[in-house]
Amino acid sequence: IREALSRWEAAQAELDDARRAVAAEVTAMRTRRGLSMRQFAKVLGVSHVHVHDMEHGSRVPSPRLLKTMIAIEDRA
Repeated sequence: IREALSRWEAAQAELDDARRAVAAEVTAMRTRRGLSMRQFAKVLGVSHVHVHDMEHGSRVPSPRLLKTMIAIEDRA
């Protein structure tokens, strides 16, 4: 049980790091374009609350949304 707990804690730490990295990238992408959260949300087809939550790490973008963001980056 101790080993399983240790592995779970390590995996959770990795997920937290990944969540913070994604949050920073979402914020950077929006600010590079000079967009408000509401404007960026409209571009992505989500609510401004969704963008806020992604930027603060409480929500992770879905694979579909990540692909949309990649497509937007590729067009820039």
